[in-house]
Amino acid sequence: MRDALVAPSTSVQLDKIDNYVEHVSAEYLFAYPPGIPLLIPGQIISIEDAKYIKDAITSGLHLTKDPFSADNELFLVDTDTQRLV
Repeated sequence: MRDALVAPSTSVQLDKIDNYVEHVSAEYLFAYPPGIPLLIPGQIISIEDAKYIKDAITSGLHLTKDPFSADNELFLVDTDTQRLV
């Protein structure tokens, strides 16, 4: 988890998450309320994760993450320069 938090990362559009299956999350992503983590730093995004996130976006569920990133983006570990798994 620590390695993913400090690794170089790339911003991607959250609504395009299904294009990033098998990529590594560089930040937390929560469904709020109730504050359940959908992704944690270092987690490899699965097909199920991507589907759940897309469904959450479509249904209007509020997703929140690091306060420094925009609502429609997610930071992923830049796998061209880092190998965490």
